Amino acid sequence: MGSRPMGRKPDTEARGSIRFHGRATARSLGLILGLGLAAGILAVSRVPPGTGTLGAHVIIASLPSGELTLDPLGPIVRVAGLTPDGPAGQGTLGIYNQTGRTLRFQLRGVPSTSELDSLLWVEVDDGDRQVFRGNLGEFRSWSEGIVTLDSGTWKRLTVRTWLARLDGWVGRVAQIDIEFRSLPSGGPA
Repeated sequence: MGSRPMGRKPDTEARGSIRFHGRATARSLGLILGLGLAAGILAVSRVPPGTGTLGAHVIIASLPSGELTLDPLGPIVRVAGLTPDGPAGQGTLGIYNQTGRTLRFQLRGVPSTSELDSLLWVEVDDGDRQVFRGNLGEFRSWSEGIVTLDSGTWKRLTVRTWLARLDGWVGRVAQIDIEFRSLPSGGPA
């Protein structure tokens, strides 16, 4: 039967060559698709560019009081990336007199650090007048402004904070807890 050499199957060389080239093409195609997919994922998931300035992170929070109901209890103002050129942080704190008498009280801030004492400014306003305005170092003392709240009534305090145009605020973090102190009916303690 024919002139084929002994021990050799017909077309074996041709089929092996096709298989080899088919595998190489599939591997190359797989590599190219994998690299393209990886590049696409990296492009989509990259962190967007920032402003280039690391600002201060400030939280002003209310602490519980036995005579007042506070809303919210906890963070009032939360500002990340606060800079002297950026907008002030602002929040509102509702206070409710849950006693059977008119209350007069002062407030103060207790910060977690002294690093922003001369740089961070705080203002508290009760809708009728300014209760406090000054830097964080001054806010450590009881306010000169007194808030009066009749029994069973609500009042809203607006709290604002901003940075002075001084150096030293970059990357600083502070939490300021607002405390309340009731005054005797006669006047400041």
